[in-house]
Amino acid sequence: MAKLTLTDLTQLSSNETSAVTAINNNNAAIEAALELTVSRDGTTPNTLTADLDVNSKKFLNVPNPTAGGNAVNKTYGDANYGGSAATTATTKASEAAASAVTASTKASEASSSASTASGHASTASTQATLATNYAVKVNGAITGSDFSSKAWAVGGTNVTSTGSRGAAKEWATTTGAAVDTSEFSSKEYALGTTLTTGSSKQWALGGGSSFTEGTAVAGGVFSAKKYAANAAASASVAASGQIYSTVVNQTGAAISPALSADGTYYLCDTSSNNITVTLPAIGTSEGVKYAFQKTSASNSLIFARSGTDTLNGSASNITITDVNAQIQFVSDDNSPDNWVGVNLSQITVGTGLTKTGSVVAIDQTHLKQTIAIACGDEITATAAGTAVVTFHMPYAFTLTGVKAGVTTAPVGSVLTVDINEAGSTVLTTKLTIDAGELTSGSAATAAVIGGAGPALADNALMTIDVDGVGSSTAGAGLKVYLIGYAT
Repeated sequence: MAKLTLTDLTQLSSNETSAVTAINNNNAAIEAALELTVSRDGTTPNTLTADLDVNSKKFLNVPNPTAGGNAVNKTYGDANYGGSAATTATTKASEAAASAVTASTKASEASSSASTASGHASTASTQATLATNYAVKVNGAITGSDFSSKAWAVGGTNVTSTGSRGAAKEWATTTGAAVDTSEFSSKEYALGTTLTTGSSKQWALGGGSSFTEGTAVAGGVFSAKKYAANAAASASVAASGQIYSTVVNQTGAAISPALSADGTYYLCDTSSNNITVTLPAIGTSEGVKYAFQKTSASNSLIFARSGTDTLNGSASNITITDVNAQIQFVSDDNSPDNWVGVNLSQITVGTGLTKTGSVVAIDQTHLKQTIAIACGDEITATAAGTAVVTFHMPYAFTLTGVKAGVTTAPVGSVLTVDINEAGSTVLTTKLTIDAGELTSGSAATAAVIGGAGPALADNALMTIDVDGVGSSTAGAGLKVYLIGYAT
């Protein structure tokens, strides 16, 4: 239908009034039609009152929108709502769908975890009860032979006073009896009187239930206070110049001095028998001293150790034989314990000395001497003959060996020498130098001392005979050596 219909005029002259009316009505219709059009310049009214059908036509030159109700052109729409943006939106939608599936899976897992957590909660409750029992239960074992911390700390059924057990409190404070039927508490070891080995307090002050200084603590050994008192007494004695405080006469065959006999001097009469002294075990006794004097020349005074102690570092006994010999022993608390013995008078002699009682003599047999006799010059051939050399012994002499030597060796046969005292030979086998040799030391037959030897008298007349010389070369420069010692 037409948007505007006007009344056509056929003439104006015949009826002016109707013509004017028709013109005015047309104008009114035109105005009404214009009011329903859209103004290009924005003159109002400029709004649609019904939908606009563009009949598949385009809006050209549409600007980018700036407000919510603005139209959108293709370029703007592609950039923001289509093209890559649409692709991104599709991807995001796909990811959102996947996330929804994952969320569903997680929800299922969460449900399973909740069930597991419920099981763990039940286990935790059981373990909490067990932990409580391990902490405070005192009316028996928790399981098997396991007891709670509290039971081990302050006591509980089958822990208190039980073999191989006992609570920490018992081990700390129980006195007068064993904790686990065989061992004692720290307090008992420190202050008690029940221990057969002695408590710390007993070892400090004295033995027995009253901690008496003069009472042995265990095994005949006394307290530190007792030994301190002994040491003080010894120091007082030492300060006064007195080394020994007691003298004891001993005649019996055995003596075992006690550690408490510190500072005793023993006079040991061995005239009727040997006397054996067994020194006591040192233990922890440092500086205990004894002295012993053998007052008889007869028999021996013998010293022995106790246990694993040593005497001058040895397990062997010490024996004194000299009359009036003295020995002093001092205890050394060491590892092993050792009695230090100082022999004050007995002399032990070495090689070349002999001792009878307290008399020491030189053993001449160890003082080897040699008397050399030349039987000719160095060049002249040695000739056979009797009394080739004659001399007198300068002192009494015991012959222990003889030798001979030459500067020119005999050739063809041996060179034979005899030695005589007052005309009698001192050799049962004569001295020889073999052919081609320079000394009798390599002779096939060694000389043997006998006859008038080996004792040669002081000032005795000595002669040397040459009984034979080399058959082709006699030999020259003969010397004879008498070997022995003065008597």
